[in-house]
Amino acid sequence: MIDFELDLQSRGVLLQDEDLDVSLEGKSVGPGIIPLSEVTDRLEFLRSLIERTVSRMLSRPYRKGGGPPSDVRPWIPLLCAPKAGSLVLSIKLGKPDQQQLPMWLEASDVIDQLVKGVELIEQANEQALREMIAHDSYYLNFVTLTSAIAPDGERISIVGFASRSRAATLKRPKAEIREAMLKPVEETTETRLKRVEVRGELDYADSRKAKDLIGLTTEGGEQYTIVISEGIDDLVRTYYGREVVVTGAYDQSRRRVTPDHIEPVGD
Repeated sequence: MIDFELDLQSRGVLLQDEDLDVSLEGKSVGPGIIPLSEVTDRLEFLRSLIERTVSRMLSRPYRKGGGPPSDVRPWIPLLCAPKAGSLVLSIKLGKPDQQQLPMWLEASDVIDQLVKGVELIEQANEQALREMIAHDSYYLNFVTLTSAIAPDGERISIVGFASRSRAATLKRPKAEIREAMLKPVEETTETRLKRVEVRGELDYADSRKAKDLIGLTTEGGEQYTIVISEGIDDLVRTYYGREVVVTGAYDQSRRRVTPDHIEPVGD
């Protein structure tokens, strides 16, 4: 433990005395065992949620692409050993050392803000969540990532979040959260947009290297351009190179899809 903390300090990170416990329940969860596929994406989305929450609490502009700014990146989540008797993953935060951050911003504040947002999503309280997260891109990002962590309703039925001072339990499945908390991209005849569902691999074509665009190639070789809106970029980054189903508004003249949801195939 001494060596571990010295290693963190050498990277300018101080371990905080605060945990976020994330519990998973469902048919895919055994006594202290779970398929790795049910955990890896959720942990990646949780890491992004923490970084975005810190950025928002510091009143930073929403940053699209290029990773988090240097004063947010050291807030690295550290995975602790699962707790005995159940599948509960404990996350600790490392706080930047020698950086000019507000004295009031502690790991407990970040974790409580995250758990509070999850609680409002479970309650389908869009108004209260928008009051807490006023910036549209941060709001979309929080709901999108939380819905990706949420139960699928079959393999995972409950995802719990708990800190020392508050707890929240997600029982609402992913699709229900998106329906309650997000407005779909509208179909319009004026701009020739229509609702579509496209399945293929997220990839980059040479002509589609703009920061706000990514390619999708179907099994039959058809190519689409996916518009990466602020708020869904963390989702796209995690699913890059994988087969997904993209749902959204399709501009046929430009072969561009503006998604309101991206789901990996098989999830």
